Amino acid sequence: MSIKKNILIPLLITFVCVFAIVLYNNNQIKEINDQNSFNIGEWGKVLAAGGCSPSSHNVTGWAYAYPIGPISLSCTNQNAPVNYGVNIIESFSPVVECLGGIVCDSNYMPTYAESENYHHVRITGTDINGSGSGTFIVPQGLSMLDVTVVGGGAAGFKLGGAGGYVKTEKNYKVIQGESINVVVGAGGTFDPSPYPSNMRKGKSSSFGSVLVNNTAEKSFGLYIKSNGGSGGGGFYIGSGTTPGGEGGSNGGDGQPRSYPGGIGQYSTTKGIDGMTYAAGGGGGGASTQSAYGGTDDFDSTNLGRAATSFNNRGGTPINNSGSGGGAGFYNSSFDEWSEGGDGASGVIIVRFPKLNAKELSGYAWSAAIGPISFNKNEICASSVCKTTDFPANNANTKHVAKIEYVKPGVAKITGWARALAACDFDGQKCTKNTAGANAGGWDGWIKFDKDATINFIKEGSVYNTIIQTDKNDGEHKILGNAWGGDLLDTRTPPSAVLGEIRYINAKTTYDPNRACEAEFTPTANFTLACAEKSVGVTCYFKKGSTITLNNLSSADNSECTFNRIEKSIWTPGGAVALDEGSTFATQDKAQYVQNIKLEVEDSQGKKGSKSEDWTLIRAIQADFSCCVKKEGNNCDEDGDFKKCNDESFKNLTVTEDTILYLRDSTSVPAFTIKASDATNIGRVWTYPQGNVNGSGENINIPIRQGGKIQLKASDTSGDDTMVKDLDGAKGIFGKILKNPDFKEIPFD
Repeated sequence: MSIKKNILIPLLITFVCVFAIVLYNNNQIKEINDQNSFNIGEWGKVLAAGGCSPSSHNVTGWAYAYPIGPISLSCTNQNAPVNYGVNIIESFSPVVECLGGIVCDSNYMPTYAESENYHHVRITGTDINGSGSGTFIVPQGLSMLDVTVVGGGAAGFKLGGAGGYVKTEKNYKVIQGESINVVVGAGGTFDPSPYPSNMRKGKSSSFGSVLVNNTAEKSFGLYIKSNGGSGGGGFYIGSGTTPGGEGGSNGGDGQPRSYPGGIGQYSTTKGIDGMTYAAGGGGGGASTQSAYGGTDDFDSTNLGRAATSFNNRGGTPINNSGSGGGAGFYNSSFDEWSEGGDGASGVIIVRFPKLNAKELSGYAWSAAIGPISFNKNEICASSVCKTTDFPANNANTKHVAKIEYVKPGVAKITGWARALAACDFDGQKCTKNTAGANAGGWDGWIKFDKDATINFIKEGSVYNTIIQTDKNDGEHKILGNAWGGDLLDTRTPPSAVLGEIRYINAKTTYDPNRACEAEFTPTANFTLACAEKSVGVTCYFKKGSTITLNNLSSADNSECTFNRIEKSIWTPGGAVALDEGSTFATQDKAQYVQNIKLEVEDSQGKKGSKSEDWTLIRAIQADFSCCVKKEGNNCDEDGDFKKCNDESFKNLTVTEDTILYLRDSTSVPAFTIKASDATNIGRVWTYPQGNVNGSGENINIPIRQGGKIQLKASDTSGDDTMVKDLDGAKGIFGKILKNPDFKEIPFD
């Protein structure tokens, strides 16, 4: 009994201590979950960074943090409310593909604070009025973007037309490669109807689910005010020189005169590119002077100014600004108005952060704390992470999680990810770099590499999370650990919200050798395999043939011995894998110049190219024509000869030893075609079944069953051979009869 007591008492004390530690840590997590604005419905809006796409390298498997339990890294649903996934960006191109009636300008480069952190795309319509609809294809590797949508401006009437509504949404979730429907709304057009008119109203614009729907006009008696983004001015009725009210500028209200001006959106008309949109049109003009239109960042002059005489109409602003048209001119003598100006079409501005190769993107998932983000445009309080956003005591890693090369077969993950539940996440980004107001003191930062104060396992160097290629099975495994601080006490070892995070069967498709930073570019090189021969950059080909492109490219492997060509793009010839060759069809020309271009990309994403002009010349092609003597045809004139496959020969029955005349002459339908600028240097006729009579262009042979006549013609481009059967399924003649056998009859 005493022995049992001696065992049970220490066990009981140990159990109580462990339970207290677990309870303390679980309370920290519970405080984050219960008190922070964390709910599954909000995270349901967060999509994985492109899912399991070959354009990014996927991470699979699990991490485990005590006491919260497993953390899913895979790009499939692991008991999460939506699909998450961690990806390693292979490469990223900011060039956007748009289809249909829209144009996407990926070269649009606005200037504003921090604009250098983003790529921008300006979307306009292709219709004559600047409107249109089409499809925006999300670039590979992109998981979210910011978008400003501007509706079409209203047309002017008695008042200047109001600007279109403007709406901006940040961190709009997308999936790489998906197609997003886009509408660029047209500006309203003038309509003389005194009542509210759909014609004058600016049309709606949209980008996916982000929609601006301009409201209808509103009537003040017989005077129509168009309600949109920035207001148009009021107007003045009378015979004096007082103009109507000015249009609203940069989102401001239109100025009243006799009637109210339109109500503007003010600062909300500023897009993500720093520009203001949708200025109001000018107010109605008096007898001798017009009102000024509103202005925006697109034009410092008057947009949509009111008409200055009854014979003129109100001004029309430039397209793709969402601005309103100017009012018509009021003729007080006749109480009549001239036409108001049309509104400008809308525009859509898209921006997304500059993504770099070897960065991690997407989300891991924990049932206890929700998404853990690797996206640099949402884990920092800045729009895109700056060095000052990261914890101050870790000066050695001022960046989001990324891959760094260590040695062949080994790379390390450095930098940071972040649990969004701990930073007062507002649905778009963390609002604090420190802990959120109700996060229990934890700031959510998760660190992947070693710093000066926290030491974990070492894999032979000063890093903690590594990617290593397994020598046995070739898989790229994630090993080591990360740290999910902060320290909650001074215990040894200390307890923390997440503490040490270890990886369980975690893998990636990313080859750690790809992280090599060696500075080199692959060398693109090629040659052409021509039908006959090539001399320098001159290639001789046969009519209707294809040219073979041989890939001779190489990847500089002075530092990265594993490096190789991953992709080759031929023009003409298309894209092929690795350093494979290609082919292209020749044109139906005797001679022409063809530019051949080859671009290669190696396993580091580096590119090299070669472009070369080749002269393609059709090589010699042997052929000849045929003739059999008959009444009125002695086979001595060019006109007596026909192509040897002519139906008249097919329908002819001949007897053996009938003479077949053959001619290889430029003045008959079938003849040897020599190469451009070449001279014929020889013809050799071969007929095993009988004698060849004559030489050069004109010969004749006896027709025999089973006979084959061959011409080998040669010039400076090479040589070519033409063989024709005299009989058989593809023969010249339909039927060849044997000569009758003659027997000598003895006399008695």
